Amino acid sequence: EFIHQSIRWLDETHLNLANFHLVFLIKLTRFLGFYPAESKQAHPYFNLHEATFSNSLPEHPLVLQEPHTSIFRNLIESEYSNCDRIKMSSSDRQFLLEKVLDFYRLHRTNFKEIKSLYILEEIFR
Repeated sequence: EFIHQSIRWLDETHLNLANFHLVFLIKLTRFLGFYPAESKQAHPYFNLHEATFSNSLPEHPLVLQEPHTSIFRNLIESEYSNCDRIKMSSSDRQFLLEKVLDFYRLHRTNFKEIKSLYILEEIFR
C-alpha cells in the first residue's frame, strides 16, 4: 500500500521532485524494519549502524555529521507534500543518497548494487 500511494502521489504532483527519492527511501525503511530512531533533540551525529542520533561521534565511519545530520532529520520529518521545501545543494543530495544506500546495505544483508543509479549519474553528469 505504501509503495502504491507513493507512486500515485508522484504521478499526480506538480511539485519539485528533487528530494522525493530521499524521503521515499527513508520512509520505506519503516516497513523494512530499520527506520531511524527519531530524536527531538538536535544531535550533531547520526550513526548509520545503530540508526540513532547522538551527541558523540562513533569510532566507525558510518555516520552523518552536520550539516548532513540536520538535512537528514528534515527528510525524516518531511512528508512528500513539503519535501520540496528542504533546501540542499545537488552535491549534498548526492552525498545523502549515497549514505541512505549505505544505511540500506548495513541493515539489509541481501541489498544489491543499484545499477540504475550509476546510469542516471552518468546521464546527468
